[in-house]
Amino acid sequence: MPGFNTLADTIPIDFSGQSGATGTMVSEQLDHYEVGTWTPVLTGVTSFSPSIAIGLYTRIGNLVRFKFRIYASWSEDGQGIITGLPFTGGDTIGSGPTLGYQNAEDEAVPTFYTWGASTEIRAFDMFDGGQPWVPPTITNKYLVGSGIYTLQDGP
Repeated sequence: MPGFNTLADTIPIDFSGQSGATGTMVSEQLDHYEVGTWTPVLTGVTSFSPSIAIGLYTRIGNLVRFKFRIYASWSEDGQGIITGLPFTGGDTIGSGPTLGYQNAEDEAVPTFYTWGASTEIRAFDMFDGGQPWVPPTITNKYLVGSGIYTLQDGP
């Protein structure tokens, strides 16, 4: 395609010619950029039947920004876990994605976290001492969210 340069997989973009920040420089190379889709799945529930389950992501270096939307029905069973993130997260828990939960009948306000070296997002009920959040039975509701997490092989 005219006007575009294609780089080999092993050649990162080097920004070392730019003036540095006042902090300690770790790297001035961008070694990965990718945009794509993923399919979020809510596990830990029974009879999960989504009519919409779409996720988008952008990876820049070792950071992944994601968003998703699920419109579905399910039955209460166990801890709500969203699986299928496009890359394995780092070893630490709690990249802290921001998620919205639409259900006027449920008094719980779950807090969601990426879960260690996995492709999962887990939910906890912070009003119940941080216990795992058990999604109530839902009929045709949205579960939407977005977040950023660090990859397993990143600093």
